[in-house]
Amino acid sequence: QTTPAVGKVIALRKLEIQQYDFTIIEKNCPIIRFQTTHGKVIEHLDETVCNSSYVGKKIAVVYDARNPRSVSIANGARFLVMGGWGAIGFVGCCLGLFGIGALWNGLLGSVQPESD
Repeated sequence: QTTPAVGKVIALRKLEIQQYDFTIIEKNCPIIRFQTTHGKVIEHLDETVCNSSYVGKKIAVVYDARNPRSVSIANGARFLVMGGWGAIGFVGCCLGLFGIGALWNGLLGSVQPESD
């Protein structure tokens, strides 16, 4: 069961993150502090919204009520990060289908019916 909360960025931590091509880049990732509904204070280092946060910024989070250290950014922050790749994939699929359709049409269009 996920539970919403509002956290606050209390610090930024510089992390070296390895990219898909094995290059290393530095990112400033936020440490977010929030309080559970039971009053427990949790601090969470989030690597999905790096370089877009500042100390004092309020960030909506959701956490697992059974395991409050299991935290995700809420309200689309993570969706924007991952959604961008989803949109690129969708456009790629559409273009691929269009290309297959054009190829199929070209193959069928090149077949001439036999004449007497």
